[in-house]
Amino acid sequence: MRLFNTVRRWLGAGATRVQQGDQTGQPDGYTQNAAAYVNEDTALQVSAFWSCTKLLTEVFASLPLGMYEKGETRKRIYDHPLIDLLTLSPNSRMTPTEFFETMQLNLVLHGNCYARIARRNDGTPVALWPLPAQNVQPELQPNGSVTYYWYHDTDVHAIADRNILHIRLFGNGLIGLSPLSYARNTVGLSLATENYAAKFYVDGGKPSGVLYTDADLSTAQRKKARENFSEVVTEKEESRRLLVLPLGFKYQQTQISPVEMEVLATRHYQVADICRFMGNIPPVLVCENTGTTTLGSSIEHILLGWYRLGLNPYAQRWEQALAKKLLSPADRRKYAFDFDFDALTRGDSKSQIEMIKASVGGPILTPNEGRKLRNLPPIEGGDILNPSPHEGRKATDKSVNHDE
Repeated sequence: MRLFNTVRRWLGAGATRVQQGDQTGQPDGYTQNAAAYVNEDTALQVSAFWSCTKLLTEVFASLPLGMYEKGETRKRIYDHPLIDLLTLSPNSRMTPTEFFETMQLNLVLHGNCYARIARRNDGTPVALWPLPAQNVQPELQPNGSVTYYWYHDTDVHAIADRNILHIRLFGNGLIGLSPLSYARNTVGLSLATENYAAKFYVDGGKPSGVLYTDADLSTAQRKKARENFSEVVTEKEESRRLLVLPLGFKYQQTQISPVEMEVLATRHYQVADICRFMGNIPPVLVCENTGTTTLGSSIEHILLGWYRLGLNPYAQRWEQALAKKLLSPADRRKYAFDFDFDALTRGDSKSQIEMIKASVGGPILTPNEGRKLRNLPPIEGGDILNPSPHEGRKATDKSVNHDE
C-alpha cells in the first residue's frame, strides 16, 4: 500500500487524492525551485502578499457573528452558551477579534486552521485554543476516523476529531490546499525581483562588468587590478565618483540593469498574480491602480463583488464548521451560525438613509429598526410595523364600502 501511494504521489493528483495516513495540502512532487526561498515569513515581506493576507484576515475578523433558530422566523439567539464563547471570550487569553484573526491568518496562508476544543464533562465547549497549522498533521485511520497530531516542542499530542475545530479551504475534504505552497514560485519571483533591485542600488546603481586589457598580466597583477577596482566600486561613497582606469584597461558591462529587465513591469504583474492566488482580490484593494477589474467600475461595486466572491466562501466554511464541531446533534437541527455582512454592504450615508426611508413605513422595517441601523436610540411607539401602502388602500376602500 505504501509503495502504491508513493507511485501515485510521483504521478501527481495530490490535490484531490484521499488516502489512508498523513494528509498534505501541498503540491505533489514539488521541490523548492522558486527564484528565492519562500516560507510564511519571507512571503509576508512581499507587500502585495502582506496586503492580501491582512485584508482577508482583518476584514473577516471584523464581521459580527450571530446565531439564529432555523425556520421561517430565523429568530436570533442571544442566550446560548456558545454565543458567549464565540463573541465574548474564546479563551482566557484572546478577544474574539484576536481569535478569529489568528485562525484566519493560518487559513489564508496554509489552507487550514485548527483550534483545540476544551470541553466540560458534559461535552459543552468552554474554550477554543488556536494551534499553528504547520504543527498539526491530520491522519486518516483505517476505520475512517481522523486523528490530529499536534507537534508541540518535543512532544506529539494525538487529538480526537471531535476535539479539533478544523476549517479548511478546497481540497480533498480532509485537508485544504495551501495558497502559500501553490503560490511559491510567484512569491519567490517577487522576492527575487525585489532583492535584485535592492542589491543593485546598494552597489551604487552600477551594473557589474569585466575589466579587460590586451596586455599579458601575471596572476599577481590580475589579482591586484581586481582588488583595486573592487575597492573603488563597492565603497558607497567612492562608487558615485568618476572611475579612471589604468592605461590599457577597458570596462565591459555584463549585468542587465533593472530598466532593461523591466523590473517595474514585473513587479506590477506579480501584484496581480498574487491577488489571483489569494482569492481573486481586486488589485485596487491592495493599492495597485494599474489595469482594470471585472468586478465593477465603482469602488462600491468592486467591494460588493469581492464580498460575494472572496469573503462569502470563507464565511460559509466557518459557519458550517462551527455548527458541526460545537453544536450537539440535536442543536445542529435547530440552530445555525451566520456572519453579518450588512455592515460591509450598506453603502455610503446617503444611500443608507435613502434605503431606510424607503423601508420604514411599510412591511419591511419598523422605525426603531431603521434607527438601529444608524446607531440611534429607540423611540416610544417605534416598534410597530406598518402595513404596505397597498394594504392600507385596500383597508380604506373596504371601510368606505361598508359605510355606504
